[in-house]
Amino acid sequence: MTGEQRKRKRERDAEAKRRSRARARGEQPQLTPRPRRAGRVVFRIPPGMPRAFTGGLCTASGEDPDLWFSEDPDEQQRAMDYCAACPVRMACQQYADSARIEHGIWAGVDRAEAARKRRRRRVA
Repeated sequence: MTGEQRKRKRERDAEAKRRSRARARGEQPQLTPRPRRAGRVVFRIPPGMPRAFTGGLCTASGEDPDLWFSEDPDEQQRAMDYCAACPVRMACQQYADSARIEHGIWAGVDRAEAARKRRRRRVA
């Protein structure tokens, strides 16, 4: 075991001990999101996102995350195809709507186009 590996193990053990002590005091310890491996790309699910996203095809596909934020129509269509078969599509759409995200592909919908439609509905 190298020095770097020992250091990481000590950090993991210290974190586990901290969580265990917090649970013993009756507190809910603050959990940090773990990185998810998908092929060569590592995705981190931001703390504000629902845990339901851990089962999303965007995090498990192995595709580059920039695919969902591309300007290229072919790449956007490929991202929408992933979203069409995704088991957490509804949670994704609810999150994007509640956070008022206006960029990228979320739940198979181009968020910029969805925002333009919302604005047109408000004006009409």
